Amino acid sequence: MKQKRRVAASLAAAVAMTFVGVGTAQAAKQPGAADGMTARAGIASAGGCDYDHDHNCPKPPPVPKGCFDIDSVIHGVTKYVSVVCNGRVFVLAVAEEPDGPHAIAPGWVATGGPSNVIDATVAEHGDNVYVTVLTAQGQVQEGTCDVGPGEPGPGNPITMCDFAPPFTRPPGT
Repeated sequence: MKQKRRVAASLAAAVAMTFVGVGTAQAAKQPGAADGMTARAGIASAGGCDYDHDHNCPKPPPVPKGCFDIDSVIHGVTKYVSVVCNGRVFVLAVAEEPDGPHAIAPGWVATGGPSNVIDATVAEHGDNVYVTVLTAQGQVQEGTCDVGPGEPGPGNPITMCDFAPPFTRPPGT
């Protein structure tokens, strides 16, 4: 019985040493990890890979060509529609009237901001329209767009958008 306990203890120690050894090797500094950071199993830890600053990282995906994302929000009788085309965001104000919706002049308005957008949302509050974007590099930015004087009848188009610096990086980027 004493012999079985010794064998079991030896096996347990070997297993523990194996896991400790593997864990230590996995937590070693990996190429492409940020200064002072470690990577586990080849994945950079928090604050890790940023292609703009560390070209050892994988290159971000290319921005799709054409128009590929759409969103909208309604404010009273005005709907604001955002679309992402070739990495840029455009917003159209639409008057939702009883005889049917119609675009408000001047039509699609470029919001400015990043030119590598892959997804965008639009929201409104008070006299502002907010455009939140996700870039190909995983950055999230928000633009506050002023709403200008409109044509006669309901609805006002956006006039100018001011994009703030990027938010903190979302998880997984």
